[in-house]
Amino acid sequence: MRYLLLCYDLSDDPLRDRVANFFLQHGERVQESVYELAFASESQEQRFLAELKKILNGPANVRAYRLSKQTLDQSISFDRHAIEPLRSVMIV
Repeated sequence: MRYLLLCYDLSDDPLRDRVANFFLQHGERVQESVYELAFASESQEQRFLAELKKILNGPANVRAYRLSKQTLDQSISFDRHAIEPLRSVMIV
């Protein structure tokens, strides 16, 4: 399993909406512009990143951080919600 934490700071409203919708198709929103995604394989992750590049169509303030299972298991939430295990997605 491969895990990504994605975040963005985009001022272009239409682009921000496209990116948010794309992320929501493949993962879970954990804050307004922060998402957690899980992929069953490296090839699924690579297809996702290639599609993201097409959506962005140039430089954009979007970041992807790779997470390990160990770092996810050690994550802490300071709100009332427990951190749920991520489910992998299938990109078709």
